[in-house]
Amino acid sequence: IPTEVGLLTSATYLNLYQNSIVGTLPTEIGNLNRLVRLDVGDNQLEGAIPSEIENLQQLTALYLFDNTFSGTIPSEIGNLQQLIVLDLPKNSSSGNIPSEIGNLQQLVRLYLHDNTDLTGIVPVEVGQLESILEAYFFNTSLTGGLDDLAFCKNRDLSNFNLLADCKGIDPKITCECCTECCDMDGDNCVAGELSDTELLATVVLPGVDIADLEESSPQYRSLEWLANDDSRNLNIEDNATELIERFSLVTLYFATKGEDWESQSLWLSDSSHCDWYAVDCDTNGRVTTLNPTDNFLSGMLPPEIGNLRNAVYIGLGSNSIEGSIPTEVGLLTSATYLN
Repeated sequence: IPTEVGLLTSATYLNLYQNSIVGTLPTEIGNLNRLVRLDVGDNQLEGAIPSEIENLQQLTALYLFDNTFSGTIPSEIGNLQQLIVLDLPKNSSSGNIPSEIGNLQQLVRLYLHDNTDLTGIVPVEVGQLESILEAYFFNTSLTGGLDDLAFCKNRDLSNFNLLADCKGIDPKITCECCTECCDMDGDNCVAGELSDTELLATVVLPGVDIADLEESSPQYRSLEWLANDDSRNLNIEDNATELIERFSLVTLYFATKGEDWESQSLWLSDSSHCDWYAVDCDTNGRVTTLNPTDNFLSGMLPPEIGNLRNAVYIGLGSNSIEGSIPTEVGLLTSATYLN
């Protein structure tokens, strides 16, 4: 963009959207103090966003998205008192969100997503902007909680879109008022925070969309029991392996009609699954033996049997199991006995 753009002092609208413009946004852009809308989105601009942008006091919409602007977001943007839309995603902005953005009392839409080097927390001052109807913070390195911010409180959330990285086992942001939660790559956004069942599924069924599971399936029933009925409440972060094995055993129970087993002592109880009938574990709490032989098991063997990677002895003989042997049985590499 030539520096002579600064001579266009009568311009109220400058649209350079979706070209192949390179270089920087010249500081002379600050001379266009009659601009109402500035759109340089979807180009190949780089370098810092010039602080002279604060001179555009009539600006209502600023579109800088999908470039490679770098450095911190200039605090001077907070002087644009008429701004309604601030659109800065898909750049290389770094550092903290300037608290001065909280001065933009007319702001309705704030898009800062896909700036992976954006750090810190969402400033309290920004959270006080009750005028905001849309705020996107996903695929960044922002942390902290959003629920205590004013724009999450005492408002009609049905007209509010808030997206952040609040999905997964250990999300970077906590946000019950978010309308969609995204994972750490800014992908796979889902409505609201994950339920306990959905969160558990990310550990015990990685890569599986829980929406694709039939509610009557052994896997879904197992997830529901672990999330809602299992009073052991194992912590996902600290007990992932134990949870996977417990989930696999419960799935086996539902898949082979556990309610009809001859013996089902302590199964689906809050006891350690190492104490369940026909289950033994090593000193680390890993399942080493599964031996419900001749116990009226029926139905199909679930693929989750392959999650018992430390099992040495597996005895499922003299039952009424049908169907094919799941290929996941090949994961039982510690087994010395398989009946």
